[in-house]
Formats: sequence, structure tokens, C-alpha cells
Amino acid sequence: MNQQILDDHIGSPPPSTIDVEQIIKRQRRAGVLLRVAAGGSAVAATVLAIAVGAALVGDPRAAAPPSTAASAPSTNAPNPYRYVGGTSARDRRRSLDRTDP
Repeated sequence: MNQQILDDHIGSPPPSTIDVEQIIKRQRRAGVLLRVAAGGSAVAATVLAIAVGAALVGDPRAAAPPSTAASAPSTNAPNPYRYVGGTSARDRRRSLDRTDP
């Protein structure tokens, strides 16, 4: 009963100063912008990682420098040891003892 008496004296409640629909729109827009920014940051980080990796590796089409072992000068000196064919012990011994060219 007291509540009804108070309601009669106060009258209708004043309109709300809070626009709930505007708050919901603002929060949705902020969420979309946050997701777009996070996606853009991920793409930028991926591109940066690929660029740094490519810079560290270098140009894959560039020719490799010549190997020093492959370009060693060959000597055409005669081989003092010659193989004398055969399977017997005497033939093997002749092959090991022979040193003339």
C-alpha cells in the first residue's frame, strides 16, 4: 500500500538517459575493429617473418661460389706404381715391387 501511495505522488518515471541500443552498436563496432586489427597484425607479422627469412637466406637463384676442392689443379705426373695383372702371389708381388713408369 505504501508503494502505491509513493507511485501516485511521484508520477510516471522520467525517461532513461542511457541509450542501450547505442551502447550495443558501439560495442559491436569495437569488437569488429579489434578482430580486423588482430588479423591485420597477424598478416603483417607473417609477411615480416617471410621477408626476414628470405633476406637471411639470400637469393636462391644466385650461383654458388666455386668450391676450392673442385678447382684444385690436377697434376699430370706419372704414377710410379703400375698394376701388373694376375691373381697369383707372384703377380701380386711383381705389382707391388714395380716402381718404374
